[in-house]
Amino acid sequence: MRDPGAAAAAVRKQLKSGEVTCRLCGRPLADPTSIRAGYGPTCARHRSAERARKRDRRRERRR
Repeated sequence: MRDPGAAAAAVRKQLKSGEVTCRLCGRPLADPTSIRAGYGPTCARHRSAERARKRDRRRERRR
């Protein structure tokens, strides 16, 4: 299991350095909503679509 304290410390370090990057593509984030989420809007859409595909696959297997 990931240590939430370590993750929070990493985010604080990035904020202090002035550059927060997307967790998926590594591009710099500037929007406060994106910074809180850890993803830019494009990566968030891709991530959401991938989760939906995985959910659909699990549902198909249950049938």
